[in-house]
Amino acid sequence: MITAIELPEGENDPRLMARAKAANGKTMLIFDPTDEVTPVGLIAPHCKALTQHLQRARQPGAQMPVLTPQSAGLTRTGAFTLTEDGAISGDINEVFTGDDATSERWFIKDTIPRSCTTAWSRA
Repeated sequence: MITAIELPEGENDPRLMARAKAANGKTMLIFDPTDEVTPVGLIAPHCKALTQHLQRARQPGAQMPVLTPQSAGLTRTGAFTLTEDGAISGDINEVFTGDDATSERWFIKDTIPRSCTTAWSRA
């Protein structure tokens, strides 16, 4: 269920990227309240660039926003130690954003049991 809420004039939170201009010129935030893994402010990949009708009285449809490539991604950093005998150890940290984060949340939701409290890794 795609829906929209009117954003206050001058609102500029950079996390709210899924914006559309309504026919009346107001800025609307598009989101899917039934989507369990996509945060408010983003749109699931399968919803992008679809034309949907905003379900408000006497308001014609609006074009779904297409988010910029910078709205998603993966930042990977690492810290490693090389010993005198040539062994290496370290840690890698991954930070997913946007669609990439949504995909990871779906993976976790569908793969990891809710009762699991131990560390996990993705092969």
